[in-house]
Amino acid sequence: MDLYFSTSDFQLKGQPYEGFPILCDEHCQVVEPVMDFLIFHCIQRGRVQSVGSWQRYGQDLYDYFSYVEANGYRWDHVDLEEGSLLAAYRDWSLSTASLSPNTVNSRLRTIVTFYQYAARKGMIDALPFEVEEVYVNAPKGFLAHVDATGNTRKSVNVMLREKPRNVKVLSIKDLQFTLD
Repeated sequence: MDLYFSTSDFQLKGQPYEGFPILCDEHCQVVEPVMDFLIFHCIQRGRVQSVGSWQRYGQDLYDYFSYVEANGYRWDHVDLEEGSLLAAYRDWSLSTASLSPNTVNSRLRTIVTFYQYAARKGMIDALPFEVEEVYVNAPKGFLAHVDATGNTRKSVNVMLREKPRNVKVLSIKDLQFTLD
């Protein structure tokens, strides 16, 4: 699996898209489902304008598809009874790759979005994850009395629980250094 970033020669309808991610398999063939998804998600939708975001999506999918390819799995073989491929990837990312839960979840969000796209386009018959309701400990706000969610949110079952990050507070000495 290889990840390339396009030159200005890569064009859609005459518009160049330099820096666009292109994922190729072990036979140097473009991974068409990923390419279709990236074109839709990053270009056609119009919400993702940053080349940096394109690169992150490409890197997330490269990491996942490399894992799938290296282990001889098929991304489009969805059988939850065998165990979720996404759960196996998640656990590998935590244990072998030593990634933080926040990083793993960030990658999983991209992969989940890819699978939702693949399901809508008929590339797969079922999603390799389930959506469940989880309780969230949300602070009571001004309009809490009209909140009908009951402090529950929908969440993909392969997502990890994230720990809030501590905000680093600058000392007076740090502030003085940056002002000089």
